[in-house]
Amino acid sequence: MICRKAVRFFLFLALIFLSHPLESAWQENLRPCEENKSCTSIAGVDFIYMINLKTRTDKLALSLRRLKNYGIIPYRFDAIDGWSLPSSLVSNLQPTPLSRVMNQGRIGCLLSHISVLQDAYISGYNTIWVMEDDVDVKNNPSALSDLISSLDQNGIDWDILYTDVETKDSYGIRRPPTSVIARPGAPRCDLSFYKRRYPINEVCTEVGMRFGCYSMIIRRSGIEKILHYFAENNLFLPIDNELPHVSNLKQITLTRDIVSHRVQQDSNTQMSQRQHQILNQKLERKK
Repeated sequence: MICRKAVRFFLFLALIFLSHPLESAWQENLRPCEENKSCTSIAGVDFIYMINLKTRTDKLALSLRRLKNYGIIPYRFDAIDGWSLPSSLVSNLQPTPLSRVMNQGRIGCLLSHISVLQDAYISGYNTIWVMEDDVDVKNNPSALSDLISSLDQNGIDWDILYTDVETKDSYGIRRPPTSVIARPGAPRCDLSFYKRRYPINEVCTEVGMRFGCYSMIIRRSGIEKILHYFAENNLFLPIDNELPHVSNLKQITLTRDIVSHRVQQDSNTQMSQRQHQILNQKLERKK
């Protein structure tokens, strides 16, 4: 008997690729989740994913410890290590070129995010929480459940809810976007469109774009829009630089941090391949 999840998967492929035929190798390199995956979530969220490289057990342990204090246990998604992908595969991921800012670490991060969204779509989830492994809990995450409920009760339409105010630099200073990277296939808008910050109420702000995808609650509408976007346009930029180009994607941030990220945390996506190798050697010696 074909399981319900398999049926959803084939419907997903038909929906996406009948209008956008499969032409690129990157779709074939998405990573599935385990069949028996599980998590301990919060009210209003169907499933929680945490994207984590298997070599970064240090980052995972710290994030899990802080979340567990609030009864949250995310499902660990085995992130795609872009630095481990063969160069021949990277150069043939798709017929269109990648941006020059895309190192292999960022390619792996982008493929990991898309893999998680594909799993959520196939699983039939309506609301998911996607975290990276450098999150930092600032306030009780149960407040997010009340916030989601309030947004729904007031008829506020949204696709992505970021769980903090703004991404921070290595000094802990919030850094709103000051520019946007253009990409092939996407219409260009005035910079003010992307930089916009419209207060919705005392706790939420609608934004045109922001940096940092380390903690996002995503509705099914957002999952569908993002998956369609990549099926139609292929890959080009890091995930947070791609999202502003997704048509009619409604993004919301908070006016206070609930779950943010740890500053001064080394990032595998920001490293060169040599730096990545040196870090892995240090981590191996610590085991």
